[in-house]
Amino acid sequence: MKKLFSTIFAAFVALLFLGGFTAGEATTVTVHSGDTLGGISKKFDVSVNSIKEANNLESNLIKVGQKLKVLSGTKKADQQKEQPAKKAETPKPKVNTYNQTAAVSVETAKDLAAKADQGSPKAWIAYHESRGSYSVTNGKYIGRYQLDAAYLHGDFSPANQEKVANNYVKDRYGSWTNAKQFWQSNGWY
Repeated sequence: MKKLFSTIFAAFVALLFLGGFTAGEATTVTVHSGDTLGGISKKFDVSVNSIKEANNLESNLIKVGQKLKVLSGTKKADQQKEQPAKKAETPKPKVNTYNQTAAVSVETAKDLAAKADQGSPKAWIAYHESRGSYSVTNGKYIGRYQLDAAYLHGDFSPANQEKVANNYVKDRYGSWTNAKQFWQSNGWY
């Protein structure tokens, strides 16, 4: 009898470790109209994956009247298993999508690129951010220097864009040269 109990207990422990579950009570839940795996997982404080694993479900689809085993105490174990260690977040570079109606100017993009490469760091950044256009938008980024719309306080005029860009670069980088170097290293400024 002891040998049978030891064998069953060893199998149970192995199942717990292989399945990633922590010890807990099993509850049988009958699915009612409007129930979802997410709702059931919240109600019993378990993860959706633990319900799916306990019931051999391949998708989140459940049916009214279906009986589901819910193992309590599985949420923390599943979250630790599924969550990779957090890394320090780095700012994401802006991806410019150019407004089709924005006119760059009569100059070709090739002419603008040549001027930007020969000109000032400010012109270089303007070319790489918007191809020199004051009217280009990319979500919340506006104009020639792709400034956050909040910085412009509703005034999208070229004069205000120039003023705000100069202040932004001065405060953040100290100079347009430093801003260009940062842009070249990171793909944004």
